[in-house]
Amino acid sequence: TCSSTLFFLPCSPFSSLPYFHLSHHSLPPSSPHRPLRCFFEDGGRILGRGPWTRMFSSHAPLIKDESASSHIKEGGKNAEKQLRLFYNDIYHVELPQGHRFPMHKYRAVRERIHHANKPNIVLQPSPIARTDDIRTTHCHEYLRRFLCNMLTDKENRNIGFPWSPQGVKRTLSSVGGTVAAMHSVCGPAGHKLAGHIAGGTHHAFRDRGEGFCVFSDIAVAANVALRDYEHIKKILIVDCDVHQGNGNAVLFQDNPFVFTFSMHCAGNFFSERQKSDLDVEIPVHCKDDDYMSLLHYWLPLAVDRSQPDLIFYQSGVDCLGGDKLGRANLTLDGLRARDALVYKTALG
Repeated sequence: TCSSTLFFLPCSPFSSLPYFHLSHHSLPPSSPHRPLRCFFEDGGRILGRGPWTRMFSSHAPLIKDESASSHIKEGGKNAEKQLRLFYNDIYHVELPQGHRFPMHKYRAVRERIHHANKPNIVLQPSPIARTDDIRTTHCHEYLRRFLCNMLTDKENRNIGFPWSPQGVKRTLSSVGGTVAAMHSVCGPAGHKLAGHIAGGTHHAFRDRGEGFCVFSDIAVAANVALRDYEHIKKILIVDCDVHQGNGNAVLFQDNPFVFTFSMHCAGNFFSERQKSDLDVEIPVHCKDDDYMSLLHYWLPLAVDRSQPDLIFYQSGVDCLGGDKLGRANLTLDGLRARDALVYKTALG
C-alpha cells in the first residue's frame, strides 16, 4: 500500500463531457491581435505590469500571490475523512465562437459537487502556481515567453488556445490547484485523498505545449513533492485518459523516482507516440468488461514495479462513449468501476 495517496480528479483537457463521481528575446510588435500584457515574477510570485498588476489578487483573500502550500491547513483528527477538492472555474476564459474546447465543464462539475451537499467535501479555489515550482519542470524561457505573450502564433495554435490574461490565470491556477492538492496529502494536513477539478494537462513538454496543455500540472506537483518532502521517494502517475500522457512520459524519461503508467486508446494519438514506463493501449470502441480486464491486470503491476509513496491519478472522462474527442466506449458504470479499482489498489 502507499504511505500517501493523491487522487487527481480532473476532467481531461480533451474531454467534452463533465463527469462527477464521489467515491533575452525581443518583444513582439504591439498590435490589436497581440496586446503587450506582460507578467513577471518576484521571489517566485507571479505579478503583473501596468493595469494588470492586481489581476492575481482579485479574489482575495482566498486567491493570493502565495505558495500553494500556504492554502493548506492542518487537518486534525478528522483529516482522513475529509476530501479537499480544488477548483479554478473562477478564472473564466472567453474562447472564440465555435471553439471546440468545452470550458463550461469545470464549472458544471464543481456546481454538481456543491449541490450534492456532502459534509466531508471541502471545495477550495485553486491558488496561482509559483514560478519556482513551475521551473522544477519547465524551461524558464518558455515560462517567461508564455507569461509575456511572446509565444509564436504556431506555438499558440499547437496549444489550442489564443493567449489572454484570463488564460494566464487559468493556466497558472490549473497547476497551482494540483500542487495544493499534493501539499494537502503530503504535508501537515494529513489527508489521504485530495483532488483538483481542473488540470490533467499531460500533453505539455518542457519547452512547449500542445493539446490544450501549457504546463504539466501533475509533473510540476510530482517534482515539488520530491523537492519538499523527504518521505516521498517514489511516485506513480496513473493516467487513464483516453489519450496517452505523452508529455509526462518525456518529462520523466529515465527518472528513477517517477513511474509513468498510461492506459490510453490506440486510436487517439494526435501527435508522436512517446514511451512511458508502462503503456497499455486499449482498442478503439473498447467497452467496460475489456477495459476492466486490462486495468485489473496492469495496475497492480505498475504499483509493484514503482513501489510508490505517492500516487497521482488522472481520471480522464474522455473514455466515455459519445465523447466527441475520444474513441473508447465506456459507460458511466464502467468509469465508476475504473475509479473504484484505482482507489482500492492505492489505499490497500
